[in-house]
Amino acid sequence: MWRTLTKYIIRVILFVAVCNSVFLLLSVLSPFVPIDRDGYISVCGLFFPIFFIAQVLLTLVVGLLRRKAVWFLLISLIISIPAFSRVFGLNVFSGGDNDIDNAITIASFNMQFSKPIAILPREQLDIQSQKFIQELRSAADIDIMAVQEYGVLSTAIIEAAFDFPYTHTVQDKKVGVLSRYPIVNSGVVDFNSNMANTCLWADIVIRDDTLRCYSFHLESNRHDGEVPDVITEEAHEQKSLAMMIGIVKYYNKFSQKRLGQVNMILDHARNCNYPILLCGDFNDTPQSYIYSRMRDHYQEAFVEVGKGRGRTIESRVPLLRIDYIFATEDIDFKTYTSDYTPYSDHYMLRSQFSIR
Repeated sequence: MWRTLTKYIIRVILFVAVCNSVFLLLSVLSPFVPIDRDGYISVCGLFFPIFFIAQVLLTLVVGLLRRKAVWFLLISLIISIPAFSRVFGLNVFSGGDNDIDNAITIASFNMQFSKPIAILPREQLDIQSQKFIQELRSAADIDIMAVQEYGVLSTAIIEAAFDFPYTHTVQDKKVGVLSRYPIVNSGVVDFNSNMANTCLWADIVIRDDTLRCYSFHLESNRHDGEVPDVITEEAHEQKSLAMMIGIVKYYNKFSQKRLGQVNMILDHARNCNYPILLCGDFNDTPQSYIYSRMRDHYQEAFVEVGKGRGRTIESRVPLLRIDYIFATEDIDFKTYTSDYTPYSDHYMLRSQFSIR
């Protein structure tokens, strides 16, 4: 009986391992499949980190069992390594340029309207706001900051923490570009969505160069399938299993909206002759068609110089990345960090760079 049970357990392990390999390969394929053709493959890309971690463990187990299927698992794992490098930085020897002292620092930060603070009683709100300000002041080397979900409280906190003499913000557009260097031109790429999902751009003169910085927030994934007309900055955000299921259910719908928005940014940036930085919350992973559209035209800071875990948002999905800093090839990225803060569900991204 024990032998029969052992055989049954081994068969179950092999079945799970093969199924996981198939889903892993589909998630690797997902950036290359247009979202209007197959939404199911696109959804697989959301869970790539889970499939990859499971594949490592299952490959080890099947290898110890000395089953021939280990070769299929191993090949699937090797095929997925380039995709893994987009969520876990493998740039061991990159960065550390001798000219780092003259580098410019760009930050991109979805501040979530500072909701973890905004929902507190007044006394606690003041205390936590001061703590957030002190935390931000430790990042005082930031030269340009692209902000998203940038509301009334977030603005007050940033103004208290930093001295940005030049800013580009627009009323009822909850993104912005903040700079220590002069902004000589600016504008809006209007998505015709709500005040949070939008894009601003600014041309910034830095020493003898001019560069353009875009700050944007692409369409959010909604569990109810509807885009809200009004955004409440102080609303408490609850996350549940039912909401996660709803987000997966409507993922393809909102991916198509994001694709249209990315195409609008790409079309606008095509007419710019300056070096370009594109910073924002994509609400999509590196294993998405949306990401691949942008990556076809621009380099990404984390891929170029990132090291270790690339997570940009607190989530039950490990290594989840949905925030990025992209740039033209005449931008030379030197460092990249993503810094956790308890005052937003997103991490603040920072990268030092020079203009070639």
